[in-house]
Amino acid sequence: MTEEISSISEIHFNKKEILEKLNSYQKYQSGNITIIKWEDDLNLDTEMYILKNKSNEHPFLGVVNYEFKREGYCLNTYLNGDEYLGNYSNDVRNRQGLYIYKPKLDRGNKILRQYYFGLWENDIKQGRGIYLWLKEEKRIRNLKNNLSNMLYNPFNNFEKANFDAYIGLFEQNKFTKGTLIKKEENNYFVFHGFFNNSKKNGKNCFYYSAKLEQILYGTFKDDIFIEGFIGKYNENGELKNLVEYKNKKIKENKDDNNNKEIAIKLVTFRNVIMSKNYFDIIYNIFKEAIDFKNKNMNDVNIFNSDLYIDIMEIAASYNQISIFKDIEKHLKE
Repeated sequence: MTEEISSISEIHFNKKEILEKLNSYQKYQSGNITIIKWEDDLNLDTEMYILKNKSNEHPFLGVVNYEFKREGYCLNTYLNGDEYLGNYSNDVRNRQGLYIYKPKLDRGNKILRQYYFGLWENDIKQGRGIYLWLKEEKRIRNLKNNLSNMLYNPFNNFEKANFDAYIGLFEQNKFTKGTLIKKEENNYFVFHGFFNNSKKNGKNCFYYSAKLEQILYGTFKDDIFIEGFIGKYNENGELKNLVEYKNKKIKENKDDNNNKEIAIKLVTFRNVIMSKNYFDIIYNIFKEAIDFKNKNMNDVNIFNSDLYIDIMEIAASYNQISIFKDIEKHLKE
């Protein structure tokens, strides 16, 4: 993952001068910086302000406290080109927000776009969240003239794109347990289970291929399935040909009770991932958030209007992408 730059330390404030102008003119203006008093009442003991930095290199629009540290929901572009829509406390990302990494070219001249949408704790991804990778399938004929525009224009072909999406738990910026969806041309894959060092690692994991209607259930080590069960679904979603896999060989399993228990889990798993169109849900949530971010970045009045509530709701809307919670819930029933 890209390293984020979270500081706005380039902006140096003369607190006395700012407060004098705010008291006299209700507005402070100096170069790219605009500061106004925040009129919203959160029953806080300290004054809060709206700060706008319209610098092309480092635009920022958000709520700051009396020390002019970020405190509340903000729209922030960092010095490295990454962007954030979400909550700050004590000048760092906390609680929930959408982080948009600066796009970059991969070795195949495809544009890689990455997004994180979820919970933060002191600038660290911690708790529930979603990480999305998108590759834009374009050939760049005139690299010098077109590259800049292509990188900075918002991605607008999500429905047709190949992508990977991890939905689940994060600990210290790393995946721990969750559901990984991979969409690739006319096929998609779903993995549900444990991760270590960003690789599939653990027992009682599921891996489903939609095109093959095949499922693996068991133990993965460094992304490789090493032992467990392999099953195939028929066109009605019924499980057939359930076999045990161990030591790189198919093993006959005569324990009918064990087979029945495993079969119930595997049928339940497929029923859950077929119960909703999770791809459309992911698309709609991210599109709404990114559209809002692009449209309102320069509107200082959003923080003294009902649109501020919209920012909070958008930052929390990742909860609607529920495939991980849905699988966990139904497997325990």
